[in-house]
Amino acid sequence: MKHVNLKDTMGNDFLYIGRLLVKYDLMSLFQQGNIRINKVQLYGLDLKIRREDMQAEPNYAFLIDALQSKDTLDSDRKLKVDVKSVLVRNGAVSYDVVSEPDTLQAFDAHHVRLNDVNLYVKVSTLQTDTLDAVVERLSAKERSGFELRECTMNLNQGK
Repeated sequence: MKHVNLKDTMGNDFLYIGRLLVKYDLMSLFQQGNIRINKVQLYGLDLKIRREDMQAEPNYAFLIDALQSKDTLDSDRKLKVDVKSVLVRNGAVSYDVVSEPDTLQAFDAHHVRLNDVNLYVKVSTLQTDTLDAVVERLSAKERSGFELRECTMNLNQGK
């Protein structure tokens, strides 16, 4: 898919993806009841996270609400999505607290601008209560001059 654009509930730009590639195994839905996604590749990602003030919900709260299961079925009967790897190339991520003044001279935690974001993650486990993944490559530049050139890490959360 090309030129994927998503607005937040206030009508502001939230997510833009220049090119989205998803490699999946649809047969696993019929055979095992889950969707196996082998690769997600995002080229030209532009993610704009914002909140009106520090007490307000962030603009991505609607996605969290939409993705949380309200289903009371047994966990064995729920649809499962299995993602194996995520690649981001030439991405941008911003975070803004609208009510806070913007200090352009130094790093400002209320107004973060990351550019040239490149990320490659291999996922072993991704469930509602568990994450086990390896960030093989992460690099980004912040407008203050901070530059993350090469970062790797293991992510383990949950059971």
